[in-house]
Amino acid sequence: MDTEPHYTYYTSSAPINPCNIEEALASSRERLYPSITDEDYLTLCERRRFFLEALRRCPSRPLRILDVGGRLQPYRELLADRSIRYVAIDPILDSLTDIVGIGEYLPFRSESFDLTICAQVLTYANNPFLLVAEIYRVLRPRGVLFLSAPAFFPRHHDERWRFLPDGLRILMLGFSSTDIHPEGNSFSGICRTANVCLRLGLQHHPFLWWIASTTVIPLVNLLGRMLDSPSPSNDHCTTNYSVIAVK
Repeated sequence: MDTEPHYTYYTSSAPINPCNIEEALASSRERLYPSITDEDYLTLCERRRFFLEALRRCPSRPLRILDVGGRLQPYRELLADRSIRYVAIDPILDSLTDIVGIGEYLPFRSESFDLTICAQVLTYANNPFLLVAEIYRVLRPRGVLFLSAPAFFPRHHDERWRFLPDGLRILMLGFSSTDIHPEGNSFSGICRTANVCLRLGLQHHPFLWWIASTTVIPLVNLLGRMLDSPSPSNDHCTTNYSVIAVK
C-alpha cells in the first residue's frame, strides 16, 4: 500500500482563511480584467483571449469543468452560461476551493469533465508529466485542456519548473491536437519583465512603488501593446505560454 503523502504544489506560511471569499473574487476579477497599472497586464490580456478561443473549441453541450489549482477561478465568469458543474481543486483550503488535493492525484472518475483549466499551476508540480496524464484521464473524448505556464519569470514561492514550447509539446503528446500560443511576443515580454523587476525592486518602498505603478507601469504596458510584433516566430523573449489541447 502506498503510504507516502501527496505533496502539495507549494507551501505557504500565511494563515489559511477559507472564508475570505470577497477578497478572492476581487483578485479573480483583477486577473480576468487587469488594470493598465498591473505589471502582468500584457500577459493577462493575452491569456483571456486564448481562454475564449479554448472555450470555442469545447463541446456545445453544457460543460463539466475542472479547475486545477483553482483557488481564484478568474475565468469562471466567462463560463456562467456554459457550466453545468464547476469543481475547483487546490492543495490549500482557501478562497473558492471545493476539494483539497493535488493535480497528480485527481479524485475523479475517468472521462468526467469537458474542460480542464490549469492556469499557472504546472510550474509548482512535483511531476508535470503525471499532472498532465491525470488531466488527460479525467477529460472526456474531445474534451479541452486550457493551460498556461511561465517560460521566464523571477522565482515565486517554491516553484520547480519553467516551460518552453517544445517541452510543452512533449507533455501534451497524448492529446489529439495541441496549440501553443505566446502570451505576447518578444517586445511585450521585455516590457512585462521590466515591470515585474521594478515591482520587486520597490516592494519594500510602498510610496515609490505607488508612484511607479501609476506612471511608469502604464506607460510600459502601452508601449508593449503598441510595439509588440504579431509574428509567431518572434517569441524568443516571451515570458509565458498558453496551451489549448484537445483530447
